[in-house]
Amino acid sequence: MPKAKRGTTRREPPTKAANANRHGSHKDGCGSCCCCCCGAKGCALVCLVLGVAAAAGAAWLVRMSAPLELDLAPCGDWAAKSGARLQLDDGRNLSYRVYGSGEHVVFYLHPDPQSSGWVHPNIEDFCRETNTRILALDRPGVGLSSPQPRRNFPDYADDVIQLVTHLGITNFSVIGHSAGTPHALALGADPRVKSLGLQQIALIGPIYPPKEFNSGTLEGMSKTNILVTKLARRFPYAIKLYLSLVPIMARLLGTETTIKLLLSESPRDVSLALSSPEWMQRFECSLVEHFAQGFAPAAHEFYRIAEVDWHFSPANVQVPLDCWVGSDDTLTPSFMAHTICEMVPMCRGVHVIDGEGHYSIYANHLEAILKGLFGH
Repeated sequence: MPKAKRGTTRREPPTKAANANRHGSHKDGCGSCCCCCCGAKGCALVCLVLGVAAAAGAAWLVRMSAPLELDLAPCGDWAAKSGARLQLDDGRNLSYRVYGSGEHVVFYLHPDPQSSGWVHPNIEDFCRETNTRILALDRPGVGLSSPQPRRNFPDYADDVIQLVTHLGITNFSVIGHSAGTPHALALGADPRVKSLGLQQIALIGPIYPPKEFNSGTLEGMSKTNILVTKLARRFPYAIKLYLSLVPIMARLLGTETTIKLLLSESPRDVSLALSSPEWMQRFECSLVEHFAQGFAPAAHEFYRIAEVDWHFSPANVQVPLDCWVGSDDTLTPSFMAHTICEMVPMCRGVHVIDGEGHYSIYANHLEAILKGLFGH
C-alpha cells in the first residue's frame, strides 16, 4: 500500500457558490468589494471621486489654516508702532514696539497667542507715572520677526543681547508674561545678559518647567490646558494640528468669537475681553499678529514649553525675581509660581492677587508690577 506524502493536502477548487459568497452576488447587490459589484470602471470612478474629495478637503484646510492677513488698520494707534525692526547677525529680523520714553527700561515678553501689540490701553500713562520705557518684543515667527526653526529658549538671549547693544541700553529689567516666562528665565540664567545690565525680572502668570509637571499638583488648572500640555509632550506633531485650528476658527467664526472660545475656561478673562472695545481690539489684533506667519512658529514654541528639557535651569537665574499670579488663573495656577520661586534662589516672593485671571491681572495691576520693579 503506497504511503501518503506528509505535509500535503489536496484542496478542491472553489465552487461558483463560494466565490459568490466571498465577493458578493451581482443579483443580491454590492458585497464587500465595489470593483466586483460595479466593475472596474465603476470602481475607478468611485476612487476618483474620493480622491478629488480628499484633495479638495486638504486644500481647504491648508487655505483656512494659512497665515492670517496682517491688516493692522483697524487696530488703533498702537499698530503704528509696529515699524521698529532690527536685522540680526544671522539675517533674521527682530520686530518690537516702544512705549514711553522714561529712564527705566523694561523688556516685555508677551504671552501666547499674542504679540508685542498685547499692551495695556493706558500703557503710555503708566510709563509716564513710573518713568519707564517699555520695549515689547515679538518672538521669532510672530508679527514681523523672522522665524527661527528648531530654536531653544537660551537662543533667545542672543536676539536680546543684540538689541540691547544696538540701542545702547546699560540697565534694564524684564517682564515675562505666561509663555514669555521661560524666555525671561533664560535671560536671567545667561551671564552675558546680566553683564549687559539686567537688573531684575517680574513674571506674570508664570509657567513652570515640565519636569515638575508630573510630580506637582494640578489643582486649579483647566482640563483643556492639562490635555494640551500632555498632548504637546507625547505627540508633538499633534499640537501643530491643534494650533492650526486657531486660524481656521478665526476665518470661519471671526476673531472675536475665537477669542471667547480660547478664554472660555477663564470667566474672569472673558469679562476683560468684553469689558471694552479697546481690550477686545488688543486681543483680536495681537492674535492676528501671532499667526501672521502661520501656525508652525506657534506650534514650535508650544512644544518647547511642554518639552521636559528647557536647555537651562531656572536655578541659575542670577537676578532678583518676583512672581505675580491671579487666584482665578486656570491656565497657570498659583502653584506654578510657587514652584518657580522655590527653584530660583533670588526669588523675592509670589504675589497672589485675589479674583484675577491670567490676563486680567496684567490689565488691573500692571502699574503695581512696574512700581514693584523700581521700588516706587
